[in-house]
Amino acid sequence: MPVRKFRWSKDYESAEEELIQLLERKSIQATRIHVEPHEKIFVPIAHSRHVWCAEGSFTLKINTVQFSMQPGDALDILDQADVTGQSGMTGCAFYISKQ
Repeated sequence: MPVRKFRWSKDYESAEEELIQLLERKSIQATRIHVEPHEKIFVPIAHSRHVWCAEGSFTLKINTVQFSMQPGDALDILDQADVTGQSGMTGCAFYISKQ
């Protein structure tokens, strides 16, 4: 499967500041994306990307598989993929790597 889901934080109550520090420590350049409640998400993935959930919740459908994301969750999307989704009832913020 061209997608791997994992936890970037060991804490259930992850804070966005922790994620920012992690990205800086690993020298990862990422863009923050904020989505209002119940809005559609479209992420064009032409090559490998990484997505980290910072706040709120959302679901992403990658090709035919759906992933539920909450703060502390991350996805490695390893191949070209069709990625669509929707934010949860409070909206969401996530970071996507620049490549």
